[in-house]
Amino acid sequence: MWNLARSIKDADKGGTVVIMNKDYYFTSFSEIVTDRLAFNEITSVQVDKYINNINTLLYDLQMMSDISLDMFMYFTVPHPVIPILYGIPKICKSIDKPPIRPIVSGRGWVTSPVSTYLPSELSKHLKHVKGYIRDTADFL
Repeated sequence: MWNLARSIKDADKGGTVVIMNKDYYFTSFSEIVTDRLAFNEITSVQVDKYINNINTLLYDLQMMSDISLDMFMYFTVPHPVIPILYGIPKICKSIDKPPIRPIVSGRGWVTSPVSTYLPSELSKHLKHVKGYIRDTADFL
């Protein structure tokens, strides 16, 4: 019989799966999301306004020929999916009572195509900057 008092989560690092007490997970996660310095609850009206602002910006960029029609079509998300907030345990900090790391999954959100495109475009230009560090080995 499955114990509903447990939660199964991927760990923060190492590809480990963690089975943890569900009450501990929800209590720890609640402490994070109720921190009003880090998170704010927003209304559906605010979400719609944000989506509209992004779409208006993309439209304006295309109208001013700052981006092509193909880019406009790529960046525009016709039916955005609201991002999901969840937490993963940081077992590298503690195995018994690991702190929870908040993750926002924005796949399908209105900024998703832009956030896929920008890193590849920016990396082409950053490689030529004197202080650019490619990875840990490059840093060391």
